[in-house]
Formats: sequence, C-alpha cells, structure tokens
Amino acid sequence: MINSSNKPFSLFTWFSIGSVVLASLLGIGLLFLNQPNKSGPDFGSAQSVAKEFLEKVRKGEIDQAWDSASTDFKSYMGKATFRSLVKKTPALREVLTEKETLASDAGQLVKCEFVSTNKPIKITLTVVQEKNTTKIGALQIQ
Repeated sequence: MINSSNKPFSLFTWFSIGSVVLASLLGIGLLFLNQPNKSGPDFGSAQSVAKEFLEKVRKGEIDQAWDSASTDFKSYMGKATFRSLVKKTPALREVLTEKETLASDAGQLVKCEFVSTNKPIKITLTVVQEKNTTKIGALQIQ
C-alpha cells in the first residue's frame, strides 16, 4: 500500500539509506585502490637497473642479478637455466655498449638494448615496474 501521508522519513530510514550509500562508496574506493600500478619505469631508472643487472652478471654475481629480476622473469627462466645461459653466452660477461632505450606497451615497460663490441650480438633487457620496484622482466639475446 502506498503511504499517502506527508510524514517525514523516520530516523531509522535515513540511517539505512546513509549506510547503503556509505558502503557503496567504500566498495568503489577499495576497488580502485586495489588496481595494479599502470605506470611503467621511467627511462633513467630503467637504464640504471639494466646496467646494474649486466654489471652483476659480468662480475659473476649471478645470485644478485637473479634477485633484481621480476617474478615473471624468474618463473619463465629458473635460476639453473639463467646460470646456464650466462655460462654459454660469453657476451654477457663482457662490458657492453648501450645502444638504445625504448618505451613500449603504452609506457608499461622499457626496453634497453646493448651491443657487444667484440661480436655481432644484441642484448635486450625489458625493464618493468613490479610492486613499485623497477626490475628486469625479460632478457633477449640476438
């Protein structure tokens, strides 16, 4: 039945409406707070992390280089596979020359390219942002 009287809403009704609105706003806020970081690393930090990674590899500090890699990198290439790759790729143990740094995938990652001075080899490190930390996301040797 429709209430045709001009009585104002009760305090309980206002409290109920306010609670629903507040809960909705909190839910929406939490949804946005839990979104992953959409920005990638800046060029400067990407270049620095890439150079440090290669320097650690060159010095034989494989575990330290491994620690600076992203979770995706580690799950794709296990530590034993990474050690084997470093062992069979002498160019990774050389001082490399930086060739080019490029942003790609709408700023989600930065690719840092290095070349060997002794061999026609190009090494590309993909640098990503992982939990507000700049990490090596991939290693490609051509």
